[in-house]
Amino acid sequence: MTFDGEPFSWQQEGRMRRAADRGERVRNVVQTIPIPPELDAAELRARLTAAARREESLRITSMSLDAGTTYDDAAEPDIRAKHVPSGADIEALDEQETVADLQAGDGPMWRATLVSCRSGDGPGRYLLTSFDHLVTDGYSQARLVDELLGAADGNGGGGSFREWVEWQRGEYPDPRSETSGAFSFWERYLDGTVPDRSAGLTFATGDDGALTGQVHTVRRTLPVSAQTLTRAAARGRMTPFVLFLGIATHAATRFTPDPDITFRVNTMGRPPRFLDTHGYFSDNLPVRVAGDELGDPLAAVRAARRSWMSVLPHQLTPWDYLLAAFCPPGHGIMGRPAQALLNFESWLQPAFSRLPEGDFSYATPMRTFQTAASMYDDDTCILECSYDPGRFARSGVDEYIGLVLQTAALVCAALADS
Repeated sequence: MTFDGEPFSWQQEGRMRRAADRGERVRNVVQTIPIPPELDAAELRARLTAAARREESLRITSMSLDAGTTYDDAAEPDIRAKHVPSGADIEALDEQETVADLQAGDGPMWRATLVSCRSGDGPGRYLLTSFDHLVTDGYSQARLVDELLGAADGNGGGGSFREWVEWQRGEYPDPRSETSGAFSFWERYLDGTVPDRSAGLTFATGDDGALTGQVHTVRRTLPVSAQTLTRAAARGRMTPFVLFLGIATHAATRFTPDPDITFRVNTMGRPPRFLDTHGYFSDNLPVRVAGDELGDPLAAVRAARRSWMSVLPHQLTPWDYLLAAFCPPGHGIMGRPAQALLNFESWLQPAFSRLPEGDFSYATPMRTFQTAASMYDDDTCILECSYDPGRFARSGVDEYIGLVLQTAALVCAALADS
């Protein structure tokens, strides 16, 4: 059965509108997964097919602002097989998949390729999955990998993706409705500022010019282990994410004219009922941390905790709902200094998926100054800073990264001794 013209979430609508306004095409979500020897191709295909039959987002065949969403219950997953001569060819295939048009046909907006190569280049077999960015998020990807590799059951969550969309649209129907609880809270919290307020970092340069279309990423290992970070957070009665928020707050406000910063924080965007539902739930939330004490690392951590606890009851408020409610008409960040975006992946990532340390560049527009951290199952933590090199001076970026690393070690040691 086919369902045409279904509504989409605030997240999906916002992503489509921005892409249309800016003439951009967002890259697909691509992942290359080593296949263990005991998992044969037939079983892997069966697990992929079972996931597609269970999860509604994996049966979305088209999305547009004009026509809405189309679900096709009869759609079969596109599972291919390919042999390549070497590991370098897998990297080339990965890059091809990031820009493939996954809305061109009548099938689902994702596909999987079983790739084999010479065993001397690695395990010899890989599963390469590519998803249109509108049907998946990082948490969904991690759970799907666990399911495919047998590390998690395939029962799914308590709610379907369409039920989630209906709930969200019912909960946040009118961004200009000043009588809603969400509106009144955010009006007090933002206090006249906008959700995507510029960070005003002193090492920002040329911010009123066009984007270069290039992103530079600096990847470093944090001087604390995943266990150390988790234990320190527990001693401070907070999550590792909140601890990292405080660390980044202290570092960032050393480069701002005022001790007042609004981070655009990546969130999972899921109420408990939909924790195991596959789909594009991830969202952003403005988290404002202010106060004269932010120059003290531990005080910055405490201020970040207070701010986060105040927004916690409202963390499911859609980012695009907030932009519509609290930004003036025509407001945007096309020609302004970028907002500081913070992302912390709070679940342990498989070590095989960790990208190498170092400096890397790739082509895509980026308007935010991004600081991210991930924890891995080999007990490491990786810091990643990404930015448009035409908008930020590298010397300042390096100084900022150095301060984040230094603050992480200092704060974790202080909390361990408390």
